[in-house]
Amino acid sequence: MMKKSIYIIIAVLLAAVLTIVQAAIAKSAARSNETTVFVATDDYGKGTVLQESYLRELVIYTDKGDSAPISPGKDSLVGMTLTGDVEKGGIITAASVYDSSVNRGDDRYVALKVDGDNFNAGCMSAGDIVDIYFLPDFNKLENYQIVWLNEMLVGYSRFIKGKSPGILINDLYINHISKTAGDQAEYVSVCVPKQVDEAIAFLEQISEYEFIGR
Repeated sequence: MMKKSIYIIIAVLLAAVLTIVQAAIAKSAARSNETTVFVATDDYGKGTVLQESYLRELVIYTDKGDSAPISPGKDSLVGMTLTGDVEKGGIITAASVYDSSVNRGDDRYVALKVDGDNFNAGCMSAGDIVDIYFLPDFNKLENYQIVWLNEMLVGYSRFIKGKSPGILINDLYINHISKTAGDQAEYVSVCVPKQVDEAIAFLEQISEYEFIGR
């Protein structure tokens, strides 16, 4: 009888050990698919500059073979600006933000008409930083307009008729891409410093121009 009881105790202990081992294996497997992300602590609108209190660290687990969302570190996110609205608990990825230093408080939005010749919609999207190259029609430019353009573009570009073929304006943030029913890009809204918004609006009327992606 005692011998039988010993067997029962041993069996119970073995079952307990097996359960612990299985739990440890499952936990280890789960941890192998463990990812740390940062989520919004509240609802935040597009254009919000992220502060440390707006972010909460969260550990998520994904099934084997599934790709997990990649979230930059908190130090990389603080000070960045949201490209769109984020709901409370929403994961903030690299695509959710852009460098706030690109946009200043006096920035404006300018909509430029585009087509397949001057904008590759398949390679660019809202949130991208691009350059725009303007090639003005010399016959439509008066000398006083060249002087005015150069005054507007100080620190950004310079145009000398007869020497410079065109004007390159760097580091413009794409805010929105308006598309037709056929999913073709029709207008691109770019965020530009106030200093050059009038110059770009003017150049659009007298130039051929092309968006240059990174």
